[in-house]
Amino acid sequence: MATVEANYMRRAHRVDIPIIIVIDSVAYKSKDWSMTGAGVENFSKELQKDEIIPASIVLALKEAKIEMPIKLQFKLKRGTLSGFEFAEISQKNKRVLREFLELSIEGKLENIDGLLSIYNEPIVDTPIKESVVLSDEEESVLKKEFAKRSKLYIKLGIILFIVLILTIYYNTAFVYRSIGTVSGNFVKISPSVSGKINKINVHTRDKVNQKTLLFELDDKMILNQIDIIDEKLADLNSRYKNVTTTFSPDTQVLNILKKDMDRSYKAFSSANKLYERRIISSIDLDRVSADYLKAKVKYLQEKSNLERKNIAQGSESNIISLKTELELRREELINKLNYLRVFSETNGIVYAIKSHIGNYVGSSDEVMVIETDEPSFVVCKLKQEESVNIRNGMSVKVYSASKDKTFDAHIETIGNLSLNTESEITNEVSLKEVTIKVVFDDDNIRLPLNERVKLWFYKPLV
Repeated sequence: MATVEANYMRRAHRVDIPIIIVIDSVAYKSKDWSMTGAGVENFSKELQKDEIIPASIVLALKEAKIEMPIKLQFKLKRGTLSGFEFAEISQKNKRVLREFLELSIEGKLENIDGLLSIYNEPIVDTPIKESVVLSDEEESVLKKEFAKRSKLYIKLGIILFIVLILTIYYNTAFVYRSIGTVSGNFVKISPSVSGKINKINVHTRDKVNQKTLLFELDDKMILNQIDIIDEKLADLNSRYKNVTTTFSPDTQVLNILKKDMDRSYKAFSSANKLYERRIISSIDLDRVSADYLKAKVKYLQEKSNLERKNIAQGSESNIISLKTELELRREELINKLNYLRVFSETNGIVYAIKSHIGNYVGSSDEVMVIETDEPSFVVCKLKQEESVNIRNGMSVKVYSASKDKTFDAHIETIGNLSLNTESEITNEVSLKEVTIKVVFDDDNIRLPLNERVKLWFYKPLV
């Protein structure tokens, strides 16, 4: 059996299973022994420390005994007990000792075949040189290492469990994923009249405000047309003076129309100045200009009627008609001059310039795109079969690479009709994908125009 002893400086634990140690033909009983040495009782011979003497170990079995030659190295003596270390012992004899120890502990010493078979086995090199029985220090180190590895495995198990739970939650909570485009915060700039671009005063990514002059159209063509009309009017005036006319004394209606035209002209002049200061829009200016032109047309028509009634010669009527037409055309050209200089109608940043100097553009052509400081929203598409589980107000996670951040959002509208009012309901059914408009929960979020973002459609579990 294994013994309990003080913590001596030994390389292996000792046991008190009986073995006989023969020294100089005298048999001694061992008090205890291990794979590295033994304690011999009643050894009386005086030896020097570390002196080596020949000896043999006798293993007593039930029906036989095994004697193994060894050499002992004397270490110390306490009373009647002498301590020896096994100085020379073969590998096979070590294996026999180890097998004998195991059989003794298990109570199977009758099985001597296993002990004898060791001597018939081939010798195999092994890196194990020491006893398999651990010392207290080695056992303490092993326990610490085991505890350290156990903690590591427990932590890895907890991490794996958390990853598993998160994976299940992710696949359950997030219905679909998609890629969207940031939109909504831009204004398209087009000229009010057609013409050739003469000058562009801004560049891409420039900041602009409502008074910033964006670009100018060439005015040479309009000025040339005005000069031609002026020459024609001068010729008509000269011809008109040579015609004998008789004027009607009834000019009350004409005077009323003249006052109305003058009042409309003053309103038009004031509106034109407000437009140059960017206080009113071009739409407001167009409305005032149209009122003035109507008043002037009525006045000129009444004047033409009066003159036609009082002019004796028919040629004068043609002169007045042509003169009226030229004056209206001249007024129209003068109004166009005010629209040749295009200003920004909002604060923002120049996102794109689609035309260049020298290009001819129409009133419906986009020349610039201004990115405004308006709340951003995201547009994406889902397959028809995936859109079944999508509903208005559903939570959405939006990841922006430019901000390196994920934002909270929700679905505002579903379908192309939410973005294009001209879309027909039949188109919604025939399309393979459904357009989704996603708005941010925080109105202060601003993302770059046309940035691609990742979207996760979120369905709460509770």
